[in-house]
Amino acid sequence: GQGKREDFVDSVVRSGIAAGEPITEGRIVRPGERGFLAAVLSPGKRAVTVPINATSGIAGFIFPGDRVDLILTHGIRLNSGENARMKRVSETVLRNIRILAVDKKTDDQNGEVEIAQTATLEVTTKQAEMIAMLTEMGKLSLSLRSLAENSVSLARSGKKRRSYTWDSEVSPLIASETRPLMVTRGSKQEEIRF
Repeated sequence: GQGKREDFVDSVVRSGIAAGEPITEGRIVRPGERGFLAAVLSPGKRAVTVPINATSGIAGFIFPGDRVDLILTHGIRLNSGENARMKRVSETVLRNIRILAVDKKTDDQNGEVEIAQTATLEVTTKQAEMIAMLTEMGKLSLSLRSLAENSVSLARSGKKRRSYTWDSEVSPLIASETRPLMVTRGSKQEEIRF
């Protein structure tokens, strides 16, 4: 009877409240309080935090509630032995991931741009395992998704084939490896590279 509606803005209930049941301080969690993040997670989801910087975190323009794709940039060893060489590749490994918090902030309303050092993502258990591995494999970057995408296109985007880009696709100076082949015709030998 004493609380004002404004006191409960942005709060989350710890458990369901029946019609007519009083709302007490112990039944709600406010942003920034212990247990708030667990209260805002969708059922069956997990919260995972990844390191970001000004470049990988879209210069501070990601906010709680935004959706992002995760891009991994890493090196791949091709072949083995003396023919071994490293190629760099970037690939979109997870799509349509919801941002829960940026650094320790869960507020998406203040509009101030700050360069964050971490982003907390809402993912499935399997995706949480993947992100743990991805952070060890290379550099993670976030790619902000449009708010205008409807739920149908968001659902379809999760089923798309993975996208990737090789280093040689972005720089013509990184030539593909050529291999010599000796061709013998009668007494003539010719080296052909392909």
